[in-house]
Amino acid sequence: MSEEAEWRFWRPGNPTLWGVLFSIALAGVTIWLARRDWCYSSDSGELICMVKWQAFLASSPNEVGDALAGFAGVLAFIWVAVTVALQSAQLRAQREELRLTRKEMEEQRKATQDMARSLAREAAIFEDEQLRRNQAESWAVVQELINTFRRRFPVDPEYRPIKWLVKGKDPRVLGYERGDTNLRDLRDDEFMSRALGAVRKHCHSQVMKAMRSGESMERTGDVLLAELHDLIRRMLGHTGQLAGARRIFLEACKLSEWDMVLTDLRSAGAPAGGGK
Repeated sequence: MSEEAEWRFWRPGNPTLWGVLFSIALAGVTIWLARRDWCYSSDSGELICMVKWQAFLASSPNEVGDALAGFAGVLAFIWVAVTVALQSAQLRAQREELRLTRKEMEEQRKATQDMARSLAREAAIFEDEQLRRNQAESWAVVQELINTFRRRFPVDPEYRPIKWLVKGKDPRVLGYERGDTNLRDLRDDEFMSRALGAVRKHCHSQVMKAMRSGESMERTGDVLLAELHDLIRRMLGHTGQLAGARRIFLEACKLSEWDMVLTDLRSAGAPAGGGK
């Protein structure tokens, strides 16, 4: 018997220990009773005494069987009680183990949920940071595109923003009137809005008029228009990645209207009447 098993056996709450003790006690009581004297009167009136053990051995088989059955019944009752107690203890242990298992599973479930929530928060933070980085990158690109657009947008020293040269019988300059404000001094959104207004109001109508009269734009104008148009479309491509004030800023720049006007201008600037 190992030390652990021996320790379990000698525990006060061990039913087997109590079964052994009651069995020993039953055996002890039986031996004590067997050694007691038993006296009875004979037919002649003589008192005869003998040890109960001797009387037991001298008894008839039926009496011996009844005595042994009684002893065995008491012993069986003791061990039936021990068995019931052991089963009850095992059931209690199983219930306790089941309770602990459920508690552990519940703790694991809560830990898993906490971990899932933590991962979800981290993922949300990562997505937010990624979105912010993407927006910052898009905004930097848009600013660079606007700066490039402003540099490439033709403004002469007299502040005439655009000169469209046309070939024809009477060469002339198509543009719009000199304004009081230098476009270079305006904010980006104001520049884009006013430049659009100037181009839409003067250049578009003049170019369309030139095309209807059989004239065509100079080829260098087509190249510049294509470059400006490409810048506008690249800005439009970043609009969906911006939000808040930056998106409102791009809306104030009227990029969609720029796209339509430049599309019309490029269509009008296509070679007409054999011009290249």
